[in-house]
Amino acid sequence: AYYEENLNNFLLGQDVIKGTFVRVPRSAPRLAELRAWSRSNSEESLAEMEQYCLSYADKFSNFNDTWVNFSSIKVQLPMQISNPAAYLRYQRNIETSDSLFRYFLHISDHLTEGDPAPIEMVSDDITNILLNKRKIEFFRDLEQRVYNDGVSRNQFEIYK
Repeated sequence: AYYEENLNNFLLGQDVIKGTFVRVPRSAPRLAELRAWSRSNSEESLAEMEQYCLSYADKFSNFNDTWVNFSSIKVQLPMQISNPAAYLRYQRNIETSDSLFRYFLHISDHLTEGDPAPIEMVSDDITNILLNKRKIEFFRDLEQRVYNDGVSRNQFEIYK
């Protein structure tokens, strides 16, 4: 409820994505199959890709269940993306290469800077905010009870 009421307080400061990232040597076999697996959203394809990557990949990241900053993936690609928000709007699969490796990035979901952050990204922050509000409320209530108790017993002093 707090998240919904304060949605504007939880706007993304950068683009985030879900997906998979694979870096394999250019000499790796079965690149056409890897390409097909990386572009698929099926569990079977993901399992096949994971098995393949155990044998051949230099780097494999499966972040289909976790939001990650696009910038952390973008720096691993041998290409410049000048406008990430526009790029993410139209690209779901990125395949590129350099002299040593082929890179496959599949983006299953994305949110751009300025969009509301997914609740799973800010749930710890919300928990801390709510706990701090409760602590502040507890101490105010405690202070008021101590003051009222002192007044009722006529046991208080005013310091200036």
